[in-house]
Amino acid sequence: MPHQCVRCNKFYDDGADEILKGCSCGGKLFFYIKKSKLEQAKNVTKKLTDEQKEEIEMDV
Repeated sequence: MPHQCVRCNKFYDDGADEILKGCSCGGKLFFYIKKSKLEQAKNVTKKLTDEQKEEIEMDV
């Protein structure tokens, strides 16, 4: 399953070093995204405001 950084919303494939070492933005939390829902997740992420992104990060 692909992984999405909670902080910057960047997507990573399975086994990417960033998942273990942390994202280039400094984030260390990732969502697991089913491949069947990947395009839907990308579309939703584009619509989020910066405030909503920060709120999600704080909730996690």
